[in-house]
Order: sequence, then C-alpha cells, then structure tokens
Amino acid sequence: MEAVVLIFFFIIYIVIRLLFSGKTQLEKDAITYSIGMRAFDNKDYESARSYFTGVVAAQPRSVLAWTLLGACYYHQNDLETALACLEKSSHIDNLALTYYYKGRIVLDQKNYKQALVEFNKGVWFDRKLAIAYRYKGITLTALGEEAKGLDALNEAVKHGDELSIPLMQKAKLDLANQNPFI
Repeated sequence: MEAVVLIFFFIIYIVIRLLFSGKTQLEKDAITYSIGMRAFDNKDYESARSYFTGVVAAQPRSVLAWTLLGACYYHQNDLETALACLEKSSHIDNLALTYYYKGRIVLDQKNYKQALVEFNKGVWFDRKLAIAYRYKGITLTALGEEAKGLDALNEAVKHGDELSIPLMQKAKLDLANQNPFI
C-alpha cells in the first residue's frame, strides 16, 4: 500500500514538474528538435530541411519548426517556399527569427521598405537579436538613412555582433563625408 501511495505522489510530482518547468514552448521545442538544429547549425540544410519537413507534418503548429524549415529553404535559394513557410510560422506566433528571415528574403529582392518592416518586427520581438539589427542597419543605409543605419549597427555591436563593426566604421565614414561638421 505504501508503494502505491509513493508511486502516486511520484507521478503527481513528475506531472507538476513538466507543467511548471519554467521553460517556454519554444525552449522545449529547441531541445526536442536538437538533431535538426544541429544539422542547420552545421549548414547541412538538406538534412535539416528533411528533418523539419517531418516535424511540421507531425506538429503543424510549431512556430520554430516552420521558421527553421523556411530558413533551410532560404539557404537553398528557394525563396518562394521559404516565404510560404515563414508566413505559416508568423500566423502561428511571433518569433523574431521568422521576421529576420522574411526580411532577408525581401532585402534580397531589393524591396528595402518591406525589409525594414520585417527587421523592425524582428528586433521588436527580440531586442537582443543582433543579426536583425545588423540587417536593419544595412537596409536603412540602402534607404539613405545613414544616421539611423549607424544607430542600428551600434545596437548590433552592443549585442555581440562583431560582423557589424566594419559596417559601422564604413557608415561613420560615409556619414562624416556627407556632413563634415560631425
């Protein structure tokens, strides 16, 4: 009898731990999808695409799976399919990485105003997503808003994006050449 009571409380303990683990669904998905994410990080986009295609078939409401599937298609230059996956993701929930990749697609198409909208959404949903700040800065510069572009690049550097440093230095020089009183 004591064993049954102990097992009962142990099961309740496990259920409570799972329900109140403090991890968001996104964090849980990141752990669950580690195989596909490892392939993606290793730039094995074909394997990652196959993995996430299976995930979205089994879990069609996974925002992370749709985003990473779209990212795989983006890196394989299938921009139309990438955008369709990212649209599905953004209809499920708001993930900064989704908007970053949507921004990259429209930036590649030279649609700077729409790219800026997407990068702004990316930094809105994750204020520390340095790469979105970098591309926001690049986009603003392309739109002729060098000072705002420089601010965005500064934010990227502030959040650890070392690749933005030479872009920021070039933007400073360009801005100084436009206005010699800076």
